[in-house]
Amino acid sequence: MDRLRHLILLPLLAALAACELKAPPKPASPSASRVAAVRADPEASSAGEPGAASASPKDREAEELRAAAAFCDKHWLAADAPDFTGPALKPLSPEPAPPAGAWRWVNFWATWCGPCIEEMPLLARWRDALAKEDHPLELELWSVDVDEAKLRARAERGMPGTVRWTESPEALASYLTTLGLSGDSAIPIHMLVDPQGKLRCVRVGSVKPENWGGIRALLGD
Repeated sequence: MDRLRHLILLPLLAALAACELKAPPKPASPSASRVAAVRADPEASSAGEPGAASASPKDREAEELRAAAAFCDKHWLAADAPDFTGPALKPLSPEPAPPAGAWRWVNFWATWCGPCIEEMPLLARWRDALAKEDHPLELELWSVDVDEAKLRARAERGMPGTVRWTESPEALASYLTTLGLSGDSAIPIHMLVDPQGKLRCVRVGSVKPENWGGIRALLGD
């Protein structure tokens, strides 16, 4: 009987010892996608942290070119950039003159364009985040609407930037062709104008939160 008890107890003791020696699993580290999502948030940006070295002009230009390749359909460095003229405008309401010393984000949109309306809160958040980093940005909303009543009604409900009214969709199409872009390009269309009034970047299509890093590289000092 004693021998039988030993035969039963030995496997049980071995199993208990194995359980005690087994190390607990390590907690999972955050996935790369979650880290990337945090960095895409303007509030989570690491730029400007104490001790960060300022980039040389050559490094700054290389960073701008990388950002432009990912974000812009057309891009010009400061030395080669054309003056921004834009398509002709029609009077809508008293409009302030473009501010001196600030970048301008010119957004071509329409009241009937769903993606245009959906991205405007994002544009406003980027403008506010850049202002906190001492990079003032003027957001201008150039409508290609034909129906003045609908445009005025939408503007009266509140917009995140200065509303302007292009002369016609054809006027925008003609201006795009002078920049080497298709006149049939669909809105939204975004143009970045530097403080010297030079057109530096044109993007055809909507913007996304993950574009934030490229925007900072293009508009930052």
